[in-house]
Amino acid sequence: MKQVLTIAAMLSVGALGTLQAAGTAASTDISNTATLDYSVGSVAQTQLSASDAGFKVDRKIDLTVANTDTGKKVNVVPSATEQVLTYTIQNTGNDTDTYALSTVQADGSNGATDEFDPTAASCKIYDGASEITSVTLAADATKTLSVKCDIPAAGDPTVKDTQEASVWLLAEVTGRTKANDIADDPAIVQDVYADGVSAGSLTSDVSYDGKHSDVGTYHVATANMTIIKSSIVTNDPIKQAGGATEAHRIPGATVRYCFTVDNTGSSEASGVHVTDDMSTDGKANMTYVKSGMQLQDITTACSCAGIVDTSGTKSGNNVDIDLTTVTGSDTPATSRACAYIEATIN
Repeated sequence: MKQVLTIAAMLSVGALGTLQAAGTAASTDISNTATLDYSVGSVAQTQLSASDAGFKVDRKIDLTVANTDTGKKVNVVPSATEQVLTYTIQNTGNDTDTYALSTVQADGSNGATDEFDPTAASCKIYDGASEITSVTLAADATKTLSVKCDIPAAGDPTVKDTQEASVWLLAEVTGRTKANDIADDPAIVQDVYADGVSAGSLTSDVSYDGKHSDVGTYHVATANMTIIKSSIVTNDPIKQAGGATEAHRIPGATVRYCFTVDNTGSSEASGVHVTDDMSTDGKANMTYVKSGMQLQDITTACSCAGIVDTSGTKSGNNVDIDLTTVTGSDTPATSRACAYIEATIN
C-alpha cells in the first residue's frame, strides 16, 4: 500500500517576558514545543509533540558612562572649590545592577592631559546634592551624576592659565560573576560581560571587564597678572635748563612712582587696585600730591609722565588707585594698566 506522509511542524515559545531596549530580561524562562502532524493513506494520525528542557536568559552586563560637558571641558580658575564635571551613567544590560563609582585623575600614563592635579581628597561624586559611592540602575535606566573637585591656588605648584587636568568617572558592576570564559549552562542565569570601551575610556578600562569610564577636563582660564614699579623725577627746585631730564631727587623735587600692570592671561581681571602705604620704606619723608591711571593696549609702553588722570585717592597713609578691569586674551584687545603716585620730597 502506498502511504502518504505529511509533516507539519509548529513552534510555540512561552514566557518570553517584557521586551526592552536592553533585550529580554535576565532569568526569563524560554522553552519551545514542536508538534508533528501527518496522514497515512489520507487518514490523519495522532499528533506528536516534542519539547526541550528550556533555558533561562542570561544576564547581560553592560553600561555606558559619558561626560556631557561641552567639548568635555569646564573652565575653572585657581582656588575655585567644588568645580563640576557632569556625567551620565546608563545601564544597557538586561537586569538591575549596582555599580561602584570612583574618580581617577590623569597621571601621565592613562591617556589624557596631566598639567596639574585637582586636590585629590576633594574629588567627590554626587547624585544631586547627595554624595555617593555607588548607584543602582534598572535595565535601560540613566542617571546624571556630577564630579566635584577643588582647584589648587595659582602656582600650587603649577596651576596657571590654559593648563588642563583630566578626571575620569569610573563605574564597575558589583555582585556579579563573569561567565564569558566558561561553558554555557541553560539551567541557570549566568553573568555575561558585554561592556565595551569609548574614546574617553581609561587605558586600563578594556572590553568585557564590567567597567566603563569617560573623561572630563578642567581647563584653567584665568588672569595672569604682573606689576612693575619704577620712579621718575618730573622736576626739582633748581629747574635746570634741561628740565625734567636733568631733575634730581633733592628736597622739593617731585617724584612719580610708576606702575605697569599687565594681564597676559586668557580671562579678564576685575576689581584691580594698586595700593601703596606712604608711611613705609622712608616715604614718610614725602608729601602726597596726586595719583591716577589709564588703560591702554598691552602693546604700548606706559608713559608715566603723560598720565593726566587724578582718580586715585588717599585715606590716612594709604593711596588707592582703582584700575577697574584689566582684560585678557579672551577680549579683542588685551589691556595694560598704567598708574602713578606723585609726591614731593620733604
